[in-house]
Amino acid sequence: MELPLLVAVTDLERWSAEHMVSVFQGLAERAAPGKLGVQLRGPGEPARRLLELGKALASVARDYGHWLIVNDRLDLALELDASGVHLPERGVSVQDARRICSSARVFRACHSVSAAAGLGADAVVLSPIAAPRKGRPALGAGGIRACVGELCAAGETTAVYALGGVEPASVQALCAAGASGFLAMGSVFGAVHPEAWLEVLR
Repeated sequence: MELPLLVAVTDLERWSAEHMVSVFQGLAERAAPGKLGVQLRGPGEPARRLLELGKALASVARDYGHWLIVNDRLDLALELDASGVHLPERGVSVQDARRICSSARVFRACHSVSAAAGLGADAVVLSPIAAPRKGRPALGAGGIRACVGELCAAGETTAVYALGGVEPASVQALCAAGASGFLAMGSVFGAVHPEAWLEVLR
């Protein structure tokens, strides 16, 4: 299965589990199979709470042929039979993740263009792109373009995903710069009309 175009990232501090499952299902029902993913993310959350949310999201993903990706917690990724894992910059290596979750595709966080090559992941998630975060300036479409260039120069086919303030309206420019996909939180789960993403997914 090809990598998803959009990955919605959960945040239990901002939205309820019920709300996020409902929004994900609303998009999943109308998006072409495989185009949509959801990332189970909850730093500091109890494992039981994450597992319960993960089971609900996994059920929707399976029903409509979409992706469940688990952030950092390889134990939960195994329990949920996730189709992908997302690794932070400082954490389990890509090689160890592949050994533990052999059937999952590996996404790896990356906060600088120069660090993208040589990671061995299926995709790097470059951030922040459209809005500064935690003192880091927004890298913009130029950052995506430079990252893709670094990977090409290294002879790698790793996909590049954009994260950080990404909205449906900014997708065209980021695609033109070489982005393979997008991760979003607020513009999906916090949006009045999250279905605006459906045009992108088409």
